[in-house]
Amino acid sequence: MKDWFSAKELAGISGLSKYPTNVTRQAKKEQWATRPLKGVKGGGFEYHINCRRSDLI
Repeated sequence: MKDWFSAKELAGISGLSKYPTNVTRQAKKEQWATRPLKGVKGGGFEYHINCRRSDLI
C-alpha cells in the first residue's frame, strides 16, 4: 500500500479541496509530515497518509 501522496493525488478526496494548491495550504497549516518529490521539475512535496488516514478509510 502506498503511504505518500502528492497534493494532486489527494485533491478532491474525502473532504479535501479539489484544488492541489489548497491541499498544500492545508498541509502547511496543519503541519502534515512531508518529503520532497523525486523526479519532478520544480520540486514539490508528498504527504504521509497517516496525517489523513482516518478521513481516507
